[in-house]
Amino acid sequence: MNFRKALFGLAVLLSGAAGGAHAAQSYADPKVGYSVEFPDGWVVATEPSAPGAVAGVGGQGTPELRVCLVTVVTGGPQSKLSQAQINQDMRAPFGDSFWQEMAGNSVKGAKVESSGSREHPSTLVAQEALLSFNFSATDPRVMRMNISVMMTPQYIYSIGCSAEASVHTKHKAEFLTFVNSFRHKAGMEAGVNPAPGSATPVAAQDKSVLGSAISRAAEILKNKIK
Repeated sequence: MNFRKALFGLAVLLSGAAGGAHAAQSYADPKVGYSVEFPDGWVVATEPSAPGAVAGVGGQGTPELRVCLVTVVTGGPQSKLSQAQINQDMRAPFGDSFWQEMAGNSVKGAKVESSGSREHPSTLVAQEALLSFNFSATDPRVMRMNISVMMTPQYIYSIGCSAEASVHTKHKAEFLTFVNSFRHKAGMEAGVNPAPGSATPVAAQDKSVLGSAISRAAEILKNKIK
């Protein structure tokens, strides 16, 4: 299984999540070991059909509608690696060509504006990309989506924010604050693989599988912005 492509899809799977609203802007799910801070005034909801997933919506009823979310996958090809090995493998950027492949396979005209990797404040290493594409062949509006992917031996965390391009640019700092607020439970990865055996590095995983996650996310955001 291609963990990169699976993560990429899961990052945007719940852009339209619906569920129980939470008054507090601090959200935590101890079952899958993370917490995150949504901007003040946002409507935050969990998704019952996807354990660990949460989405927040800001600017409802205004032209500045925006969505941020966190999704979680349990297990994956990194489960045989230690946290140190995962971080080391994640430090090498996937590259624009990888993200372009992901976008191009799902959305006609998709563009990778930037991509890279960085040390996240959570102490994990994040792979990140900023993507843009038209809503449709007849709708000239452009959607922008930033995606960050981080991993522990147990979990794959995908954090992303989406909005119409002009809105996304205006709220870039807000989105970055949200992504940087993500924390995984300290020490959760310790002891899971204290002496991992030989395993194929994360960066060498096969790239043959990808769903239509980007097009689905675009459709969800279109419906929200209309």
